[in-house]
Parts: sequence; structure tokens; C-alpha cells
Amino acid sequence: MLPDNIASEAAWMAELLGVAAEQERLRGQLSFHAYNDELTGLPNHRGLLRTLARTVPDALERGTPVAVLYLDLDRFKRLNDTLGHAAGDELLRQVAARIGRACGPNDQAARLGGDEFVIVLPRAGTEAEVAQIAQRLVTTLETPFEVFGHAFQPTASIGVALAPRDGHDPEQLLRLADLAMVQAKAQGPGRVAFFTPDLEDALIDRVQIENDLRETLRTGGLTLAYQPLVSLSTGRVEGLEALLRWTHPVRGPVPPSVFIPIAEDAGLIGTLGTWVLREATAQLAVWRSQGIDTHVAVNVSAVQLLTPDFVVQVKAALEDNGLPPHALTLEVTESLLMDGTPGSAAHTHLMQLSTHGVRVWVDDFGTGYSSLSYLHRLPIHAVKVDRSFVMGLRNGPEAERIIETIVTLAHHLNLNVVAEGVEQGWQADVLKRLGCDHAQRYLYARAVPSEQVAGLFAAPLGQELQRALPPSPAD
Repeated sequence: MLPDNIASEAAWMAELLGVAAEQERLRGQLSFHAYNDELTGLPNHRGLLRTLARTVPDALERGTPVAVLYLDLDRFKRLNDTLGHAAGDELLRQVAARIGRACGPNDQAARLGGDEFVIVLPRAGTEAEVAQIAQRLVTTLETPFEVFGHAFQPTASIGVALAPRDGHDPEQLLRLADLAMVQAKAQGPGRVAFFTPDLEDALIDRVQIENDLRETLRTGGLTLAYQPLVSLSTGRVEGLEALLRWTHPVRGPVPPSVFIPIAEDAGLIGTLGTWVLREATAQLAVWRSQGIDTHVAVNVSAVQLLTPDFVVQVKAALEDNGLPPHALTLEVTESLLMDGTPGSAAHTHLMQLSTHGVRVWVDDFGTGYSSLSYLHRLPIHAVKVDRSFVMGLRNGPEAERIIETIVTLAHHLNLNVVAEGVEQGWQADVLKRLGCDHAQRYLYARAVPSEQVAGLFAAPLGQELQRALPPSPAD
């Protein structure tokens, strides 16, 4: 038996060792949290910089390039807004795991925050090989994820910077890869872009356009043009689609394909959409007071549709202008409707507006990858066949079979079918034979300013349109 003083000292030493072990454990935890993302377990921004600070010099000594892939999920905010942040966090965990499985043994993935990830390839190879790896990552993420019982199919945009070609500094490489990612997003979802020096000039120009757009929203300068909706059976104009136009005082007309993506990234798309809704309904009221009994369609973004007071905004626009609900059509993209699961904000808002009498059309129909079950669960009144199918009619029978299938499906569900992008008479002939109800585009008329709309409904224009259309079987 140990003397009391020795036993006491031993206990004291054991306690010290325990405290030291606990301190070491806590230091390890603090170090992990300092350099790793709590949600996914991947290295965070600080951890990534530490990796690059080690990887780039090592690669330069070996004479091999390092690739920095900056990956950003498309449409992630929509999932957060629709199903909540818990669903968003679950998706990010699954995305991180899938990226990790797709990386090579020497590669390092990291999460910077939000829906942004970075993958470092320390033995990158040629630019073509890096492009293949990046595209493989994009394809990997296209397989739907199961999130709390809902299928969600994101796409990813990737920007790439290479060391030493584009720089050596870790922060600089991240910034340049981020610039390339912005360029990839501008090209459409699921794209890959490499940094080039002219991208910095393009970013400066993009920032200037954003600033000018903010000023235009504050002072005025936006207008609407109206594209006629023509009946294929009668050749008459039966409705209008409001299209946003911006004529810059220095640049001249700025295409929507340029300023709409900038507005989306800058958080301005909701403000733009609200302006279009108010302006189009006010103008429609003027036409109806002149005896032009028509309806107008406006495009609705995800930001608008998911805004808590969107239904109130729409009802107010109708009531303030004395319009019946059926005079307004909301066009929503197919990808947005895929997220309109029962109970979601999109589903609830569309159901409320449809019950009120507002019509809902699916824009760009046929371009989505998800189930068409949303046609049953959402209050859809018409589908608009994407113009790519109309353009594809010249390439063989496949596009014709696709359109015929869409028409059959839509009519079985009592939905009208509108064909977009009709520019030649033979296209109208085929579409009419396939059973399409309406058509739009240059064969009939270009989008015109509000003061020219009355002429679209005049008899001479109607006769001209009728001559442009193929004869009906009765003729």
C-alpha cells in the first residue's frame, strides 16, 4: 500500500495528465473547426488556402500545373426557398459526399460557403484533361438527389484557373477561378469555363451594366414590347406576351439575354418582375377600355413566385386596373414547376391564383428532365413548346414526333398548346397538322411597342396573317 503522500501525488499527476489530454483534444477540435466546414466536414476557405499554399509550390518544383475548379450549384436558392434551409443543408451534405467520391486520390475538395465548392487538382495535366474532369463533375451532379422525400436535380457551373499559367498566389487563383465560374454561368447551366485575361474586362463591364440597371429602375427607362399570340386555326391575334426591353442611353438596346442574368445575380429580378406585372396590367386596362378584348401574359421568375406576398401583388395589379383575373396569364418555366411540390410556396401560390381565375402557362415546355407529374398536381392551362423543337423540324422527323407527343399529352389533359419560334410558313403548316392551337414569333409579327398593338387586331393584319398560314383542310 502506497503512503498517503505518494498516493496523493500519483492522483495529482493522473489528474494533470487527464487535463492535458483534454486540452489536447480541445485543441484538435478547435484546429479542425478552424480549417474545416462544420456542415460537410470538407476544408473551409482557410483550410483551402493552406492546401493551395502547400500544393502550388510543390507542383512548380515538379513542373506540373495545378488546376483550381470553382463549382457553384445552379438553382440552389430555389430549393432553400421552397423546402427550407434544413433541406438545403441536407443537399449540400450529399453534394459534398458525391464530389468527394468523384475526386481522385490526390485531389482535394473544399466548401467555401453557401453552395460554392472548390476542387484542387495538384497533378492537373493538360487543359483538355482538366476540362474532361470538370465536365465529369458536372455530369455527376446531374443525377437527382433525394432530399426529405423530394427529388432535386441541380446543375453546376464550374470555372477553372491554372497555376502557374494564371498565377501563383492562392487567393488570386481562387478569384480568377471565380471569374471563370461567373462566365460559365452566363453561358447557361451546367457549363465549364477557363479563365482568360479578357474576363476581368468583362467583369468590369458586367458591374457597370448592373449599376446602370439599378439606376434605370430608380429613374425609369424600361419599356415593354408585346408579342402577339396567333390562333393557328383562324390566323387571328388572341393574346399578347409582355416582353421587357431596355434601351441604354450609351449602349443602345441591351438584349434581355444580357441584362436578365445580371439582374438575377444582383438580386434585381424580383423588382423587375413586379414592374413588368404592374406595367402590363395597366396597359391592358387601357386597351380593354378601347374595346380590345384580349389578355396579356407575363413571365414570372422563381424569386417572384416564391415571394410571400406574390399572390397579394397579382391580385392588387388586377384590382387596381379593374381587370378580371382571366385577363392575366402567368408564364412559369418548366424547371420552376418541377419544384412546385404540394405544400411548397410555388404550389400554394399557383393554386391560389388559379382559384382566383388567373391562367398559368408552362414556358419552354419539353426542356426539363423531371417527371411530368406536375401537370396533374398544378393548375396548368397551357404549355408552350420550346422553340428548339420548332427549329428542329428541319432536321428530320424526331422533332415532329416529340411535338406530336406533347400535343397529344396536353390535349388529353385539356391543355392548350402554343408553339414558340415559328418563323416560316412551312413550320406553321406542320404545327397546324400536328394539332398545335397557337403560335408565336416572326412569321406573324415581331414584338411591338404598346402604341402599335391596336394595329395587330385590325382586319387587314388579320387577313395578312391568314394568308401567311397554310390553308385548312376545309379550303
